[in-house]
Amino acid sequence: MKILPTHFKEEFQSRTALVLGEHCLGKIRQTKLAIIGVGGVGSAAAVSLLRIGFSNMLLADGDVIEITNFNRHFQGYPEYLGWNKTEAMVDQLKKINPWGKYVGLFKYIDENNFDDIKQYHPDFIIDAIDHLDEKIILIQNCLRYNIKVISSMGAGGKKYPELVKKGTIFSSTDCSLARKMRKKLKQLNITEDLPVVYSTEPSNFTRQQPGSLFTVTASFGLAIASWIVEQLDQK
Repeated sequence: MKILPTHFKEEFQSRTALVLGEHCLGKIRQTKLAIIGVGGVGSAAAVSLLRIGFSNMLLADGDVIEITNFNRHFQGYPEYLGWNKTEAMVDQLKKINPWGKYVGLFKYIDENNFDDIKQYHPDFIIDAIDHLDEKIILIQNCLRYNIKVISSMGAGGKKYPELVKKGTIFSSTDCSLARKMRKKLKQLNITEDLPVVYSTEPSNFTRQQPGSLFTVTASFGLAIASWIVEQLDQK
């Protein structure tokens, strides 16, 4: 690895500080994030947040890198084929900022292992999980332990990044995953209007396995990163 100059740490976010200010950037550096699901959306969120200044992250996923991931995953490189996605993501983040603190969990999150996330004491959790039941389990636990969470809705089968929006679960429109999630939350008597990123574009797929475009999944990740920065910039 190339030896970095001694002033690297001081200058790494110097352009970010010009926009957000040193006070906000200081809060960013102290914030702990947990990104659950590091596929197309989660990997985009991780890289963009790291470049902004966040450098304390837990990354959880139970999947491995395959060739079909290359069209949208930030860790989609031939050298990572067969690696678990969290291991590859940690390696990527270290290449950007070697001084960051990154923890990889090679597992899917369920009702039995949320403690693996909770004991990390994250300030924010990013839900970039694909499956509804796992998303609901994650949200239930975030609410139980009063951890701020933002959820990605469906990015599959979408073409137009300009239709990606930040909103809330009960105000989102035109998203089948959000609709299913609202129904499930209501069945569980969960009324909190949780922050989400979604697209108003109808999905362009009919098969069980949807296609996806980097321009859209990355836009979801960037919108999530933007929301987290906004929360810290408001205080």
